Amino acid sequence: MPDKIIGGEMEFDYNIETLPPVNQLNKYGSYHASGRAALYSILQSLKNRDIRRVLLPDYLCSTIVTTVSTAQLKYAFYRLNESLLPDIEDVKTKVDENTAILIINYFGMQNLSDSLSAIKRLSCNIPIIVDDVQALKSYLNSESTDIDYSFTSLRKWLPVPDGGLVRSKRNDTETPDGVNSFWIKKLNGLVLKSLRENLKGMDEVYLHLLEEGENKIDQSLSARGSEVTNLVFDRTDFDIVFSKRKYNASFILSGLKDIGIKPVISPRHDSVPFFIPIILENRDTIRKELFKHNIFCPVHWPLNGLRLERGAFMAEHELSIIIDQRYSKDDMRRIISVLEQIA
Repeated sequence: MPDKIIGGEMEFDYNIETLPPVNQLNKYGSYHASGRAALYSILQSLKNRDIRRVLLPDYLCSTIVTTVSTAQLKYAFYRLNESLLPDIEDVKTKVDENTAILIINYFGMQNLSDSLSAIKRLSCNIPIIVDDVQALKSYLNSESTDIDYSFTSLRKWLPVPDGGLVRSKRNDTETPDGVNSFWIKKLNGLVLKSLRENLKGMDEVYLHLLEEGENKIDQSLSARGSEVTNLVFDRTDFDIVFSKRKYNASFILSGLKDIGIKPVISPRHDSVPFFIPIILENRDTIRKELFKHNIFCPVHWPLNGLRLERGAFMAEHELSIIIDQRYSKDDMRRIISVLEQIA
């Protein structure tokens, strides 16, 4: 019998509607179709404030750059230090009164407070956008007064087809009226994936549906998320989700230490990691070996034509170890065991 698959998008649990509501999505900001749509909404608000350019970190997903361009804003890149935090001296040379800055909370592990304060000391008028796509707990519990806007993506953390959220200090973003056009494709793919053990030979079908949905995300930048995602969010106990992720992360970190592999950054004690990122000289070879064991670890991020200093190194060497709430200690042990054999 082949090994259990570890990785890929989260399978939809169609029994979720039987659970009682424990949250309320609309308490956490405006509701959008995706993380990209959430960022697009922020950029539209910034344009109304006469912001014409956004400073971006030199390690990021290329869809951020595409979204900024679609919003018809200019962009420039700033350097990151070894801890993947902004190089404040470099930022200082690039900001002006018509510029905003985007800061990424990488892998949900970072404490951004010192960086946020340092940027506000350069000028309290610099709008700061925090990308919490990899840091849902930080987004949900944000209390920083230095953050002007923050956003996250729900489909990165939950078994849902779509969904993004925006917090704004000025309350100048709104939930769009129309629902996005891709959620049905995504949902059908996630449901079929959940049934793959019973419906043999469906891999190609659900992967095609997921890809079709993915290709339509940029067509829904001014749309909101589906009611399905709203329902799942409202019925998700995040204490359980976050606790499971923290446990799995701790197990992986301990196992990596035993085999002599260090994470790119170490999580602060109260963080909930998205993945555990590691650096490998022979990353692609090891990743292919993991694939043979049905362990599908992603990389963050391919360059897709961007010329980035930090991003170029990470695109070649970074591997993200999966630790999400779908998986048990035995699954984590299996990842470590395979890495120990091949790394």
